[in-house]
Amino acid sequence: TFKVQSNNKFKAGSGKFSLDVGGTYTQLSEKADYNRLFIDVLPHFEFKYQKYRFDLGVLGNFFLDSMTGNSAMKPYFAPYLKAETYLVPKKLRAYAGITGGLHKNMLRQLVYDNLFIGNNLTYTNPQTVFNVYAGMNGSFKRFVEYGIKMSQEAIRDQYLFINDTNELRNFTTVSDDISRFTFSGEVKFDVNRNLDIGFRGNFYAYSTTAEASAWHMPTYDAALFTTIRLADKVYLDGGYFGTSNRKARDLAGNEFTLPAINDLNVGLEYRYKKNISAFVKANNILNQKYVLWNYYNAQGINVLAGVTFSL
Repeated sequence: TFKVQSNNKFKAGSGKFSLDVGGTYTQLSEKADYNRLFIDVLPHFEFKYQKYRFDLGVLGNFFLDSMTGNSAMKPYFAPYLKAETYLVPKKLRAYAGITGGLHKNMLRQLVYDNLFIGNNLTYTNPQTVFNVYAGMNGSFKRFVEYGIKMSQEAIRDQYLFINDTNELRNFTTVSDDISRFTFSGEVKFDVNRNLDIGFRGNFYAYSTTAEASAWHMPTYDAALFTTIRLADKVYLDGGYFGTSNRKARDLAGNEFTLPAINDLNVGLEYRYKKNISAFVKANNILNQKYVLWNYYNAQGINVLAGVTFSL
């Protein structure tokens, strides 16, 4: 993979004009050479009007690969419209926008999403036709930070993981055109220098075109985390992560329902200096061997200890 990026800004009246240009070249050689070239062009103009800030433009993605036999690059265009304002100065910010674009589907990203993928893959590049969103974030009394956001997306060729029918039961991908509604919320309490508590959650609603369900995608996920300062340089960390049930299927068309995930963990950290610390962490203390991916269970309770160091 080879990438280049150039971001250029110019003063234009009371605003600022930007021209962002990027290029990505990839070569995949699992079965046969598969070469792909992505070029991204984003001209946009930022300006203020009264108490509102706007950023308006159009994103152009251009794609060429060695499989389709096309000698011309295929263009994709998406809106790039953003606006924000402070409803309460320095306390409460509201924002909204419409964006989109072509997602560069890389093997590295697929492995990051799912460690159990096989070689029988189809490299589709999901295209977000539009993502309409709006939200607010702010703070209260210096020790509370919060945010909410809603979005509606239309995505073409979204890849979904399904089980292969080989003995390993590893994963391949299918693609479908989907729409996704997301409602997100988060809140963090910085009570004092000895206690931090935070929560974030997401609710999802999917609509698929060809597939019966958005495979392996939950309808909600949530996380709760806290840090307690027990003594000088000694901190206790705790966390919870959970998801809803998820639907799964294999290449033969067999469907499965994966149970909800509930994971608790706790850890102890000694921060000797800013760049040196030691820790011990117990994961999955409920000892639930929940299903991460169909046929692939999480470890039961496990303990990890180590030292971190940075220059």
